[in-house]
Amino acid sequence: MRRGSISIYLSLTMLVMTALLAAVFYSVRAQAGRMQLANSVDQALFSTFAQYDRDLLENFDVFFIDGSCGTDSLCPLVLSDRIEDAMSYILHPKKGRIAGGGNLLSLSRTESYLTGYTLATDVDGLIFASSAIEYMKETIGAQGISQLLDLVPQNAAYSRSQEARGQDLESRADGSSYAEIQAEAAAAKAENDALRAEGDAAAAETASAAETAGSEYGNPLPVIERLRQMSFMELVLGDTSGVSESSIAGAGLLRDRKAESGLGVIDVPDNTGGPYSKVLYNEYILSHFGNYVTPGENRGLAYQAEYILEGEDTDIANLESIVRKLLLTREAANIIYLYTDPVKHAEVEACAQGVAAMLLIPFAAPAIGALIAAGWAFCESIVDVRALLAGKKTALAKTAETWQVDLRAIPGIVAADVLGDMSKDVPGGVSYTDYLRFYLFLADMQVSVARSLDMVESTLRGLGRSNFRLDTCVFALTFDTGVVSEHKKTWTMSQTMSYKDFFDR
Repeated sequence: MRRGSISIYLSLTMLVMTALLAAVFYSVRAQAGRMQLANSVDQALFSTFAQYDRDLLENFDVFFIDGSCGTDSLCPLVLSDRIEDAMSYILHPKKGRIAGGGNLLSLSRTESYLTGYTLATDVDGLIFASSAIEYMKETIGAQGISQLLDLVPQNAAYSRSQEARGQDLESRADGSSYAEIQAEAAAAKAENDALRAEGDAAAAETASAAETAGSEYGNPLPVIERLRQMSFMELVLGDTSGVSESSIAGAGLLRDRKAESGLGVIDVPDNTGGPYSKVLYNEYILSHFGNYVTPGENRGLAYQAEYILEGEDTDIANLESIVRKLLLTREAANIIYLYTDPVKHAEVEACAQGVAAMLLIPFAAPAIGALIAAGWAFCESIVDVRALLAGKKTALAKTAETWQVDLRAIPGIVAADVLGDMSKDVPGGVSYTDYLRFYLFLADMQVSVARSLDMVESTLRGLGRSNFRLDTCVFALTFDTGVVSEHKKTWTMSQTMSYKDFFDR
């Protein structure tokens, strides 16, 4: 009886233990199935994100997947197939092997879907801009960013005020005042001739003495008038044959078409607002896009930074617009110096009195002085811009040491040659790139981002990828899938991954 009772007890105990072990085994199997599904999806997404566009990385230091897969349109189904194929190496260990490997869980994939994706052009291009800003944060460092924030906004505001003053000067020095002075001088000369004809010896002698009264400065007004009538490009370059003639008219860039939009997964970047982000993105533009001083090759346009600022179809048009801005900015800064420096101001007054005497209109000396000051500042500005385009630096605010044009030399200027010889390279001054930096800070960032995307497409097409489109480049995606075991147990999973996840690590 005792032996039988013990056997029954052990039997019941073994039954309970067996049931417990079976439950544990089933639970472990279920967890293993879920884990294998998670591992397969993670590996598949990592594999997919590792297939980033090499040309974008090499030329622009950003990570995106080419979602066009070699075509001219977005191909989400092809991307989904790639992910499924990468999953299969975990779900089916024997795949790709002659021997070895096994699938203890006997999992097979059910339906899979690419349910969301974010493109480089989403959020008005801020997805791309966010990647560029992250790159610049890592490249420049905290100290460099701090220095830029200290210098760029302040100097940009100064440049904007100077450009506005330059526009005012230009509107007042359009030649009408000089024409009036010429008319007054002609009338005075006619009166002098009449006095001579009438035989009024004393009056004629007085008029003749005033007419021939020399000035050590000569009369710079005719030369200044001639310079103002010349084109900006002729003034600052002389020979324009070396200027790029590239154009993007009809290139079919982003600006010319409706861009693709992302689906579902729009991870709005949080690093694209305020002066901090604007300064960083502008530095990205200056370091990754060509300009007149350091032109890009085989990029559609050679002067891409100028296009981002001005938005014209041709290099020539964009450069001319920037040159005009530079002349206005420099002219205002230079005329301020002329009126604040007592020596230069005295020279202007002396020259004006001499010219007024020669023209027999001494009462017009103040008006002539204003024209001479504006013209002198204009000549100095031409020399400044010539220096900038030659890769030199010029003083942001002039001093006696950094002033270049002698007032006495203006009447003898041969515009294309002499002005270029006068330019100085000022240590610690501002360069052409610095002015582009200031103008970019003053520009609307959304416009700058949109135009820089045009230049990214233009560049990659210049590398031989004629079908490249930035609105097919994927930054983030969501993948939904499921697996089923031999016991018909189904597990599903939805996973989202983006390059931002790698930046934040």
